Amino acid sequence: AREIERYRLREKRTNAYDNFFPNVQAKYDLTRNLVLRASYTTNIGRPNFNNLIPGTTINDTARSITENNAQLRPQLGRSYDLNVEYYLEPVGVISLGVFRKDIVDYIARYSTLVEAGAGNGFDGEYAGYTLSTTRNQGSARVQGLEAGYSQQLRKLPGLLANVSVFANATWIQTEGNYGGAGIVRELVNFVPRTWNSGVSYRGARFSASVKYNVRSRFLVSRNATTGA
Repeated sequence: AREIERYRLREKRTNAYDNFFPNVQAKYDLTRNLVLRASYTTNIGRPNFNNLIPGTTINDTARSITENNAQLRPQLGRSYDLNVEYYLEPVGVISLGVFRKDIVDYIARYSTLVEAGAGNGFDGEYAGYTLSTTRNQGSARVQGLEAGYSQQLRKLPGLLANVSVFANATWIQTEGNYGGAGIVRELVNFVPRTWNSGVSYRGARFSASVKYNVRSRFLVSRNATTGA
């Protein structure tokens, strides 16, 4: 009876926004093979559509509630990038870059315990259950370094001339406030270290590739009760 009463009415919510995204990009050829690039961009990160559809799932066995958030706003960012690229003969490039991104209305998963009382958002029910949802959680800053190498090995003899190789790595540092006064150094969904490498072969009638990816441990959700 409780569930029938809770879901017998339709729920309708709306949200809208308009944004303007200026950007500036520059390129300078230091030499024939050495290129310097710089950019300032503004961007938007829209919420996953599944998180915007009103809906609540209650699991009495696990004492948990998963709730969508139709009031999610997009997260907005300002990015600064500086890259140097050295082009190899006949086809290839070595690159090194530094970057920084400042984010407002940062979107991340959020968990907390439902409090007791009529004003807990559930008409006083489900006290002590774990509530998980997605929220705009303050501001964040991401900065780091990325390096890359890719080349077609055209100078090798025979069929080996159709082989290409690549490798890249990214290192980042993050910080944010999750909407509060305190600064934390680990943000949801940002991977501190990433490595990729691969080898590919492309012939007239046959092509194949092998790729390898490594990611360091990263935070997937934040618990408001424990702060973890």
